[in-house]
Amino acid sequence: MNILITGDISSIAASLAIRLSQNKQKVVVAGANFPDLKLRDVIYHPVLSSDELYSEIISAYRFDAVVFLSTREELLFNSSAQYSGKILDGLINTLNLCRDGNVKHLFFVSSTEVNGESTRSVIDTCPDPVSVNGITLQSEEAQCKYYTDYFGLGTT
Repeated sequence: MNILITGDISSIAASLAIRLSQNKQKVVVAGANFPDLKLRDVIYHPVLSSDELYSEIISAYRFDAVVFLSTREELLFNSSAQYSGKILDGLINTLNLCRDGNVKHLFFVSSTEVNGESTRSVIDTCPDPVSVNGITLQSEEAQCKYYTDYFGLGTT
């Protein structure tokens, strides 16, 4: 299986890439600041999902799945982190390329920030973000739902 990991790869992307490659998956990572792991089944492209060259990565491989990692608030304060609006642009670009490239499934990894300060169950409550990043995450989740509802793209 060919898997792309993209979005904000500064947090869990390395651990995810290692785990997937240990399970005999071919993994491609696209984004900024990925550590040099020298893993045989992991290919790294230093291209952001919002960049024009990103489409060439999507078309160069036949991805079965894409894992898109959203930005977490605490990472926005790191000088190497991308701002959340750029991640939203990258997600929309990724959704379009997945739709057009017949990718079977996109896994969107969000954050509890989208729920704001609510203590109720995520399923029982409407998100009420209290930060700019939370609002961006809410928009990203809505974009994923839109692509599922209107284009049949499998999203989780």
